[in-house]
Amino acid sequence: MNPFSERHCCPHCGHYVGWKRIYLGLPYSIWNCESCGIRLTGSTGSRWLIGVTSPLWVVGITLSSTHHVIDGRGVIFLALMGWGIAVNLLKVVIVL
Repeated sequence: MNPFSERHCCPHCGHYVGWKRIYLGLPYSIWNCESCGIRLTGSTGSRWLIGVTSPLWVVGITLSSTHHVIDGRGVIFLALMGWGIAVNLLKVVIVL
């Protein structure tokens, strides 16, 4: 199992959860694993980390593009890089 999908799978049985549950769910939503039935939720710590760093990232892109530090391709690159980091930070954890 690769590290990317490992964060998006049930920690108990390894069943893939799906991106809709992780990214489109409410911050404190709880669901059952389709394979083993254990209760799962998204990691609150990783959601907080994304919530704190996202505004800094947006301000950095805005300032660098308005002051012509980087061109349009650089802004698109930074946007895609930030999205990729955010996608990899979210993970699934077991609810106790």
